[in-house]
Amino acid sequence: MRSSNLPRSRWLVVGSATVDCIIRGEERVYKAGGVVVYGGLTLLRSGHEVAVCANIAANDRDVIMPLRKEGGQLYLRDDTVTTHFINRVEGDDRQQEMPLAARPIERADLQGAVRASEYALLGPLHPHDIAEDALAWLSARENLTLYADLQGYIRQVKNGHVRARVSASVEGVLQAAECIKLSQDELDLLSVWAKCDIGQLIERYNLREVVVTKGSLGGYVQDLRGTHRFEAEPVTRVCDPTGAGDVFFASYLSARIVEKKPISAALRAAARLAAEQVGGTFLGEDILALRR
Repeated sequence: MRSSNLPRSRWLVVGSATVDCIIRGEERVYKAGGVVVYGGLTLLRSGHEVAVCANIAANDRDVIMPLRKEGGQLYLRDDTVTTHFINRVEGDDRQQEMPLAARPIERADLQGAVRASEYALLGPLHPHDIAEDALAWLSARENLTLYADLQGYIRQVKNGHVRARVSASVEGVLQAAECIKLSQDELDLLSVWAKCDIGQLIERYNLREVVVTKGSLGGYVQDLRGTHRFEAEPVTRVCDPTGAGDVFFASYLSARIVEKKPISAALRAAARLAAEQVGGTFLGEDILALRR
């Protein structure tokens, strides 16, 4: 549990809440997913107020029930469909499909949710998840700092199949965010697209920090001072790596931005929680399982 004397803040988390089908070998399970679920729950359990903005179908409200149970403030617009992902997992490797997508989150969806939020965590899962007018409106808010997981902008969805490809819409979020998170593979693609290395990326877009994850190999944070590496915490039994990166980033932001911890300490805290997620002891199937 979080000590009551630690700082508390209000976060807005924006993106798709999803129905995830996780396939490992012959096993198939359905779980609630998306950055808004994994990141939102992590921030809630870190003691913060959390408002979530997402579009889902009325008959899929069980997807966001874990957030409601843990005190999240929900700003939802009913859609005809909920975003669905199929994740075929083998070790650190994951093949994805997105057979259904909710409509983009627009400015009108956000206006009631922002209110007194101090920070916004953007977690789009595909390039059109958050409309351009919504991103521009958020970035223009005074006293609202944006942090972004870039995974959705390093994806192309064609006929339901998800492929790694940089979307031109990433430019807007790079200009708006103070800190971004992406995997090493995603960074490699972004660097080719931007025609610059990570240091030049930081300078070009005036980024405070770039958080890079490498699965079981750990990762690093890059800022103007240099590279801060971390190792992944050992896991006795791998239950499900889905959502571990979302948990890691939300935990890192809580420790680094709100608690003002040094990068090394924030990375250690985030790595521990991500390991718990991989091992199934943080946000397990008892919390996220869906009946489908």
